[in-house]
Amino acid sequence: MFGTGSALNLNLLRKLRPSPQSTYSRPGEQKTYSLSSLIAQGWGCFPLPVFIITVPPLRVAPESLEEFLLVYDHYRADVEAGRVSIEPMIYNAPEVSGPVTVAGCRALAFTENLGAHILLEIFDEHISLPIGSKIANPTDLQYANYAFGSPRTHLFQYLNERWVKRFCGFVDERYHAVIGNLASSSCAVDLQAGVEKTAAALTAALQGARTFTGAGNLCVDDLFSGVQLVLDVEIVNHIRELIESFCPDRSISTMNGMYQAIVDVAEKNDMFLSHESTVQLFRKIMPSSDVFHREKLRSWQAHRKTAKDRARAIAHERIRKHDFHLEEKQMRELARIAKQAKKHLVG
Repeated sequence: MFGTGSALNLNLLRKLRPSPQSTYSRPGEQKTYSLSSLIAQGWGCFPLPVFIITVPPLRVAPESLEEFLLVYDHYRADVEAGRVSIEPMIYNAPEVSGPVTVAGCRALAFTENLGAHILLEIFDEHISLPIGSKIANPTDLQYANYAFGSPRTHLFQYLNERWVKRFCGFVDERYHAVIGNLASSSCAVDLQAGVEKTAAALTAALQGARTFTGAGNLCVDDLFSGVQLVLDVEIVNHIRELIESFCPDRSISTMNGMYQAIVDVAEKNDMFLSHESTVQLFRKIMPSSDVFHREKLRSWQAHRKTAKDRARAIAHERIRKHDFHLEEKQMRELARIAKQAKKHLVG
């Protein structure tokens, strides 16, 4: 099933015998750790994943097998205790690292997953690699990259869900989106990010999703932005209001107190803006936003602040008021990592 160039000669790899002090990096860090120290300190949460990474078509990354053998030789007790998990990681992108169709891409991913499962079972029948199939995501052939936030995102999600059900023998044709992803391929907090995230999340919400992931993520998930996080929360709030408008609060059509409000304003005893009925009901009928302002041009020209400016101010304020503090040693280490990252990225 796998080619000879796939570095799947387990006997040969066993001779490599990686050291328990072989180094690895936590996501987002430049500091390296030994696997033994990662297991001792924790990955942030257990279990610590050790991935069997496939390299399309029909190959397994040699370095992932080396890590597996390290764990197998030195940390089997941690695997059995659930502190370390052996998991598949399959990145098949239609048109780029897999067939152009969703069905073809999923078939390749499933074959690679099953092949890796069989090989590890042959190696040791007590090692079980979960069997599934990585979902196929839209790609942009112009850049040979994932197209997160593509208008076809919902179609790929639907086809992926259909594939799983039919593969498992289910005949239920109903479709219900479980999770919406605030997905974008944009590398900046810009119009593209806003359009892609809103369209992807709104479509999922209209299909039943009430949980959303990816807030703050940009460029798939290569970047995280506090400003984008504030905007994404606002996008979800916007979508929530839209969905709730299909079944609005009954107060929006009530006449209770409206006659008196008209009389009070007509007799110049009050204004609609400050009337008691407005104060009591406006949040249920038309709540306001701290990020998306709807003001007249003349008042906006006095400050010229945009939604992005307000989101940045909110992000900075929340960070300033945040009362969580790391230990001094950890703070110094984070400062060192940030300094190295800035030097590497900015120069």
